[in-house]
Amino acid sequence: MANPLQSRLGEVSALSAEITAWLTAMATSPARDDQADSVAGQEDFRAGYRLLCGGDVELWSFSSTWASRRSGTLPALFREVFADPSRAGVFAAALAEELSGFFAHAQHLAAERLCGGMYLPVLRGYLDRLWGFSAPGDQLVHRTLEPTLGRILAEERYLLLSENAEARALHMALGQAISSLYNWAMDLDRGGNVRARDVSLHVIATDPASWYLFWWRDALFLDARYSWSAVLDDSLLVRLDHIQVAAYRAHGARALDELQRAIQDSSPHTAHSPYGSQDLYRGADGAQWRAAVEGAISKWRERTLS
Repeated sequence: MANPLQSRLGEVSALSAEITAWLTAMATSPARDDQADSVAGQEDFRAGYRLLCGGDVELWSFSSTWASRRSGTLPALFREVFADPSRAGVFAAALAEELSGFFAHAQHLAAERLCGGMYLPVLRGYLDRLWGFSAPGDQLVHRTLEPTLGRILAEERYLLLSENAEARALHMALGQAISSLYNWAMDLDRGGNVRARDVSLHVIATDPASWYLFWWRDALFLDARYSWSAVLDDSLLVRLDHIQVAAYRAHGARALDELQRAIQDSSPHTAHSPYGSQDLYRGADGAQWRAAVEGAISKWRERTLS
């Protein structure tokens, strides 16, 4: 089933028109009866909806229950469309209004929680802690983290709809870290496999057009894109030094934007660039680093688009 909700959620009329077109096409198709049963009959649809929003690269998912004032009407209106496709506009207008209000409310909650960026260092600290567990003695740490930090993160899922890109990326990375700890614990609980945790390179923040920030073994690495004229478009990978790490801790994505611009301005493809000599892609293990980075980005994309 195509999803019409990747739209400008603040523009109710545009969203309503998009939902109407999607639903009319589905309700008037030869398989409409099967679609009515498979969609309207699903328990998760009766309970709520799944909201997808984002740009061409980033896609964030969020689930919500129906607002109380719509709880008895939206599912019923949806089913009516399959009996009378002309009712699609009624349902679409109601859903568009609901989604727009929900989205605005979620962004308000996110802005309040972030408090002008003051909460971002807390999220970074959570992430450092979660990826710091790797010894066999930590293998069941998920049991204590799930009802504490796991519950906090679940309650703060509205951060996935924040206007702050770093907050969205950090929350997604935290979810990935919790999931990794769960799988590690299950290896022991269900399989009796005592092992150290394989903590591979993974994305913790990004501006996909300019840079990716990775965490690995208590260190931060930046893949920064650079170009020269129309003949060169590439990236380099550097390990952040203590000054750069401190800048990121203090200023978040803004510090990485500035570092990427400094790399670009230094002409890193030339011998005189201070960053070119730090490029891990040009070292003896360059091929392995590129493979690790591509793998981490692929996993990040799979998770954000799932």
